Amino acid sequence: MNILLILMPGFISSIIFRQFHNKEKFDNYEKTIEALVFSVIIYMILILFDKWQPLTFKDGNIIIPPFQNVLLTIVFMVIVPMLIGFIIYKDGHMKLFRFMRLTNKTSRSTAWEDTFEEQKKFIIVHFKDGRRLSGAPMYYSNNEKGIYLYLHNPAWITAENEVIELPEVHGTLVSKENIDFIEFQNSNI
Repeated sequence: MNILLILMPGFISSIIFRQFHNKEKFDNYEKTIEALVFSVIIYMILILFDKWQPLTFKDGNIIIPPFQNVLLTIVFMVIVPMLIGFIIYKDGHMKLFRFMRLTNKTSRSTAWEDTFEEQKKFIIVHFKDGRRLSGAPMYYSNNEKGIYLYLHNPAWITAENEVIELPEVHGTLVSKENIDFIEFQNSNI
């Protein structure tokens, strides 16, 4: 029972951390290791603030830590995974490794994710049937259920390069299955 109480902040932190990832399947081994790592990080930080002890059982009695320890645990079990998740989402750690010339990889799983995260530009989507649609990419997905792109303020481009704006349309959802290729324009969003 004590081990579950000690790992509880790590399990909650792990759930928060996974919200920053597109990966949908996490096996129990990954979840347990992640919870253990978060618990260790949180407790190492808490020890810097005060002599800290988790909620424990001793001789059948519950020993409750001081309120400030419980409050600090809750604060760090939310802040630590959010901070680490943000760094990973923004590719911060891999930018450092690329700067040090240790790798040329990113933390994202596909070039699709890298491109739409890094290139904040207007795009022209070329469909397989020859049609073209321009707009500002607002959302994109990259998971097993489907890969989609949401274009804000879309406009059709004719074969004569005339732009037909759609003033009443906020955006258009496009499936990657219909896309031949995408042009990223020089102008930023």
